[in-house]
Amino acid sequence: MAIDNITNESTGSRKALRQTCSRIALEGVSLHSFRRTAVQDAVDRGLPLHVVQALTGHKSLASLGGYVQPSDSQVLAAIGA
Repeated sequence: MAIDNITNESTGSRKALRQTCSRIALEGVSLHSFRRTAVQDAVDRGLPLHVVQALTGHKSLASLGGYVQPSDSQVLAAIGA
């Protein structure tokens, strides 16, 4: 698939999502929201970070880290509380 096709599909997807959210009065949603959710779900399911990094195309674990937010229960479990 050519880069132009990817860009056009992405633009069309953003437009469709924006229109749908507008119709149902849903704010704060973007295609990036789905990316964040997919990353967090992968980590929550136990995929190693380097595998998630490869799947998402992040160049470093540091850039991937911005997508991963441990829940309070995960932090408490890690310290044995």
